[in-house]
Amino acid sequence: MSNFKELLKKSMKLRFIRKAFVSLNDDALMRRLLNLNPNQLTFEKTQGNQNPSKWVYWISLNDKGNGFFALFNRMLRYLAYADYYHLTPLITYGNEGLNVDPNMAGNNTVFDYYFNQPSNIDVNRLTEQKHLIKSRYVDSQMLFESIQDNVEYLLTEKEILRLGKVFKQYVTFNDETQKRLDSKHLNVLSDQRILGVHIRGTDFRNINKHHPKFIDEQTYFDVIDPALESKQYDGVFLATDDVDLLESFKSRYTDKLYYHQDVFRSDKKENLASQDAQRTKHQYLSGLEVLLDVYTLAHCHGLVAGLSQVSLAARIMNVALAKPYQDTTILSKGFHR
Repeated sequence: MSNFKELLKKSMKLRFIRKAFVSLNDDALMRRLLNLNPNQLTFEKTQGNQNPSKWVYWISLNDKGNGFFALFNRMLRYLAYADYYHLTPLITYGNEGLNVDPNMAGNNTVFDYYFNQPSNIDVNRLTEQKHLIKSRYVDSQMLFESIQDNVEYLLTEKEILRLGKVFKQYVTFNDETQKRLDSKHLNVLSDQRILGVHIRGTDFRNINKHHPKFIDEQTYFDVIDPALESKQYDGVFLATDDVDLLESFKSRYTDKLYYHQDVFRSDKKENLASQDAQRTKHQYLSGLEVLLDVYTLAHCHGLVAGLSQVSLAARIMNVALAKPYQDTTILSKGFHR
């Protein structure tokens, strides 16, 4: 035995084999080892010597067709990757995304419209860093086994808990965003027990590959009605992008229904941010309004929702708030393939 211990000390390969063998039940570790290839890391050429003790991880989100929370939730997974590997994150969104607003002043990306950077590194001084690693799409999947075949909606409770902790550690709203969120959501919730409901319409009515199928309002009513009749909740907060769905809920729940009134909704089958709303800073406001919906949903006492990036973000944010839902019902009719 003593000879074997001496061999272990001398041989890194033997130590690796032993570590791998005793970790056979650690699925997360196996996933990281299978995916981790140093030759695939994207090291950016830099011209500076800033922060020589830090490995700066540049989270670059350039998906121009994705909605606000599709990008946001992916960003959280990148942050989880950075946290696991002790990297210093810095975040930029591309200049072709749905929420890019030409009326927003300065050189800020969409991320900076709403949030503070998670580190004190200036986004405009990327090329001055000593060590700079650019994110790869695979990074956002490595710690999350539930993401398969480009479907990003089916995170496990354990994975949601992990992202809730990441949110709490790394994500803060900038002053303007925090002020608007606080002034709006408190007016809706007051001191009542409110059931949060999110239902997607507009472009969710289309057949989009890898996206959840649309769920009609009657399916929601079948869940909400018993919850109200049993006196578990005093009312319903509705988050929706769809004018017709809002009208259906107003007719059914009348004075028990709460919703944000001064936001843009539509009866078209298009993403709200891509529509011509005839208002200044429409792209910026579209992001702020869906953020307000999620923030309010996260503060509710229960949740009924379909599979969507919005409902996923609300569940993550609810974990970060440490105010767990009394009930969580996620409705699904499967995915478009």
